[in-house]
Amino acid sequence: MSEFEDITRKRSMLLTARMRFSPQIQPVKEIAIDRIIEQILFFVTPSEKGLSVEEIQEIFSSESGGYAINSSDVENSCKRLGRKQRIVPQQKGELKLHRLSEKASRELGETQHRTEVRFNSVVNRLFKNAKEGASAFRAPFLKLLCIIFSQLAEEYIRVIKGDIKGDEFVSFPFVSSALKKVKKEFDSIDGSLFESATLSFFRDSDPEYDAIKWNTAQNYYIAKALGLDPSGVLLSKEVFEQAIFYLDTNIVIEALEPK
Repeated sequence: MSEFEDITRKRSMLLTARMRFSPQIQPVKEIAIDRIIEQILFFVTPSEKGLSVEEIQEIFSSESGGYAINSSDVENSCKRLGRKQRIVPQQKGELKLHRLSEKASRELGETQHRTEVRFNSVVNRLFKNAKEGASAFRAPFLKLLCIIFSQLAEEYIRVIKGDIKGDEFVSFPFVSSALKKVKKEFDSIDGSLFESATLSFFRDSDPEYDAIKWNTAQNYYIAKALGLDPSGVLLSKEVFEQAIFYLDTNIVIEALEPK
């Protein structure tokens, strides 16, 4: 497995569990755990086998840098996913294993494909003039996004709100230090091109760029919901003070329904 594929697998498993809001108002933590377990089963489990609760916990811990997820949370998630026919439980002796249903596996595969197509399209645009070829920049660019959004996602929400401009965001010292770290690790690439293209990615507003930035920033709040980042709270006053929120009609109807 190449370095890019390894980074992609790990980040996709734990960092791209996109929130899909629906009229059924589930707690954010439950949605996040469900998505992550689906990703773990998709990337790790051979189609004919499954994973136990303990194995899912171990994989989560190893891929998230040592953070733990409660076994009861995993068990409850497996039950929810089982009721939705997203995973299929099977008994192997005294051990209960879980694997994705064919439908869920197909859906995740399609989502993964669309994500890769979008990411590769953005990389090809940003680094189209690279002598090494744009593909040489996929792994460093992905790693840089993960580093920056693990630290500055809350600041990037301020960009989305319009409180600060993209130019101000890229001037933060942490952005330059992250660039320096990645360029040192991937010293075979054109460092000047990598830096200028990356800063352009954060400064410019483009539908494809914005989709990646928004999805990655969103994962910051998933980490908080799971307790991986105890430094703040979801929808904190510091982040969303003065912001305007709009209720979706479906949510309003759901809230007003007696049932």
